[in-house]
Amino acid sequence: MKYQAARRPFLFFSTAMMAGIITAYILILLKYIFILKMFIILLIIAVIIVFIYITFYKDTSILKKVIILALPIFFLTGMLRYSLVEYKFYSSYVKHYSENINRKIDVKGFLYKDLGDLNGNYFYLKAVKINNKSANNIKIQVPKEEFISLKHNDLISCDLILHEPPKKLNPGGFSYKNYLKKKNIYFQSWEIENIILIRKGFSAKNILIKLKTQFIQLIDKLFSKRIRGFLKAVLLGEKAGIDYETELLLKEAGASHLLALSGLHAGIIILSLKIIYSRVIKNKIYTLILISVTAFIYIILVGASVSIIRASLLTLIFLWAKAFYRDGDFINILFLTLLINLLINPYSLFTVSLQLSYLIVLSIYLLTDFLNKIFPKIISVSLSAQLGALALSAYYFNEYAYIGIITNLWLIPLIALLLPFSFFIIILGFFLIPAASMLLPILELTYYIMFKGLEVMRFMQKDMLVLSEPKIIQIFLYYILLFSIPYLFKKRIIFLKAKKYKKIKYISALLFLIVFSMFFIRFSSELLEINFLAVGQGDGIYIKFPNNKNMIIDTGPPGKAGRQIEYNIISFLNYKGIKEIDYLIITHFDSDHAGGLKHLLYRKKVKHILISKHKKEPLINYLENIVKQKNNSKLFYISEQNSFKIDECYLNFLNPPKNIISKDKNENSIVFNLEYGRYKFLFTGDLSKEGENRILDTHHLNKIDILKLGHHGSRTSTGNRLLDECSPELAVISVGKNNYGHPAGEVLEKLELRNIKYLRTDKNGAVSIKTDGSKINIERFVN
Repeated sequence: MKYQAARRPFLFFSTAMMAGIITAYILILLKYIFILKMFIILLIIAVIIVFIYITFYKDTSILKKVIILALPIFFLTGMLRYSLVEYKFYSSYVKHYSENINRKIDVKGFLYKDLGDLNGNYFYLKAVKINNKSANNIKIQVPKEEFISLKHNDLISCDLILHEPPKKLNPGGFSYKNYLKKKNIYFQSWEIENIILIRKGFSAKNILIKLKTQFIQLIDKLFSKRIRGFLKAVLLGEKAGIDYETELLLKEAGASHLLALSGLHAGIIILSLKIIYSRVIKNKIYTLILISVTAFIYIILVGASVSIIRASLLTLIFLWAKAFYRDGDFINILFLTLLINLLINPYSLFTVSLQLSYLIVLSIYLLTDFLNKIFPKIISVSLSAQLGALALSAYYFNEYAYIGIITNLWLIPLIALLLPFSFFIIILGFFLIPAASMLLPILELTYYIMFKGLEVMRFMQKDMLVLSEPKIIQIFLYYILLFSIPYLFKKRIIFLKAKKYKKIKYISALLFLIVFSMFFIRFSSELLEINFLAVGQGDGIYIKFPNNKNMIIDTGPPGKAGRQIEYNIISFLNYKGIKEIDYLIITHFDSDHAGGLKHLLYRKKVKHILISKHKKEPLINYLENIVKQKNNSKLFYISEQNSFKIDECYLNFLNPPKNIISKDKNENSIVFNLEYGRYKFLFTGDLSKEGENRILDTHHLNKIDILKLGHHGSRTSTGNRLLDECSPELAVISVGKNNYGHPAGEVLEKLELRNIKYLRTDKNGAVSIKTDGSKINIERFVN
């Protein structure tokens, strides 16, 4: 331990800082602010005592004294650094301005442009004053098009309406609020008026913005659409330019790491610079200085992501060490870069980019030699990286492209050739566009072959593995066992206690296999589960029956290119580890109910599709064609008097009327009653009051326990008669931000008048109901 601390001090310093950040995070999460303050005070006293002790204690080496003192200092630094950032977020002025949410305010501040996202849709305002009161540089995200003519650091004033960024509303979902918080951005605004330029600001950053903008424009001019988007992402960190199909292809082929501007790119670029500069400048030190300056400019130019900082510093430190004939310790240098990243932004510890970046590099370093005994080296490197990514991929993405083991065998060497060549053509294009254009066909053809290769990989894999979200303890166990196995199986010349050690080796290997296999096992209860998901202004419901058959009711609104479902229903299904859907009901074909249909059918296998008949509905033709192409899907037309049983659950369909097709899509809504044990649930689609009355007359409904409120709480649905005769205990309103006034005030008044409790997916998030038929449990995702 003493030797390790002396040889690898930054391993211990960064570990101490991580421990400090995590301690502060836990105490703040538990709202133990007083304990946190006392802890920091006691730690400062402890640091002073340690300093006095090592100053007067003569039997300890200088290096050991420095390490002993540094550990509590870095622990304290971690706590203070994280606490200060959190204090800024939760301090009184942020709470004060939170009271202005959804209200128009007067803002005076500096325009801020993110160098890592110039192609994106947003700029930021660093507010100096809000309503003529000090705002301490609160960051507000604003639409880019409103400020396109202004420069970074210009001082402006404007009127805007503050909005709180969207929270995580579904299990497995994404919290945009937390994402922005990690970038120190607290609010959003879209409605902006009266923009006035007060003073033009000077900033050296504008030079870099202009340089990067010229790079972007040149790439747009030289390359075809797909390649330009890819190059802007991998060379400049501008992921907004890449089209969704290419992004999905890379993900499904196990190559999405290319879009993360990973250390691979930085290492390739810095080593390419070394080759170029060393041919021009003969002095090694001058060459390294020029490489370092260029690398630092590049780090800033692409937005200083954690992986770029890690890889650039790692490569530069090794190059400098070699110049002075020193052997750099890889682990020590790696953790030095981690320490720098944490000092820059303590929030980065909780980001997937930092976690994946460092764990994959550690996996390659620790596992490759061990796996070389079994596989060729090129396979060992790829397999090490995949093992390092598995647990975090399961936790954050719930999907895993196992074909990546093969993909990266040929893709990484190809990228190592393509990136310097691409960079060379772009630089050449700055001076001689005709010369650059002459070389373009070769590069375009190579990229075309690369994308075709990725399509082959996707075809070979067919479907990614869907992994249910693992527990934190499982992830810790996985990495502890994964990194300990090479150490335990290492050959030793002097082997004391061989029998006992042999048992530990094989027990550890067995435990690792058990933990590894748990990622692919889905555990579920024998309960009926109904989840009303927050999908925005629309419907999306997931049902798991006691026998583990499942059902989706509607696919929510389309969003951009019909992909909004990816961020609510698909992410929820992946979180649950669900690869196939047994039953899909589309209640009717309004876009807020069927908007995500095409994307759902692309992403998941669906065995049975249940719809009602509509007049001149293009999506019905689409479904009929899909069913003809896919032998594993069946299409059924549902009307009243249809019923079926799934396990002990009875589904009775009440609408639409048989052989009657209404011109109004809402009147064609599939409405059904689900019964399990003593509980009844009524799903009403967008049926009107008139349709409700027809059902009550025809089917003589009585007591209902849970009612899915019709048409998102519109005044056209949920009549008095339905509420009186069915008398539900709970109503669930599937609703999002809208301009229709949903849910209508008069409908909420009807519920309150009858003491019917209600939950809303826009405010309460996903509503989860679980029952064994005799007892029921209702949970809301957001309290």
